[in-house]
Amino acid sequence: MPDILDIIRRDHEKVMGIIEDLDKSRAVARERERPFAELKKEITQHMDAEEKVFYPALERNERDDILEAIEEHNVTRTVSDDMDNTPMDSDRWKAKLKVLKELTEHHIEEEEDKIFKEARKDLSKDQLEDMGKRFEEAKGIMYR
Repeated sequence: MPDILDIIRRDHEKVMGIIEDLDKSRAVARERERPFAELKKEITQHMDAEEKVFYPALERNERDDILEAIEEHNVTRTVSDDMDNTPMDSDRWKAKLKVLKELTEHHIEEEEDKIFKEARKDLSKDQLEDMGKRFEEAKGIMYR
């Protein structure tokens, strides 16, 4: 049974894959619409589930790192919402994608290096597995 750290890492890989595909796409709006919609859905569900399930379990001992991660989520939401209002075939949209990519890479690095380490220290294997189940449920996915 995967634990929450495995699931979050898998989500990170999926989101970065979508961002990479968008980054390589030609500046044709119709080629970007579907992958961008998928990115927004994946990233929003992921951030919401982290804030509901993962971060509260660590906030007491890792308050500064968790608060920073939440603020990074807020900036991610702002940039992705701004991208909705920018023509997908424009240089500005591509620049916003670059900022989103850099922000996401930074967030993933800090989360996987710092927060995961603390989660392994603060939480038991059973707790991490239970959180994985609740994380998937929070994302609206039936746990299989």
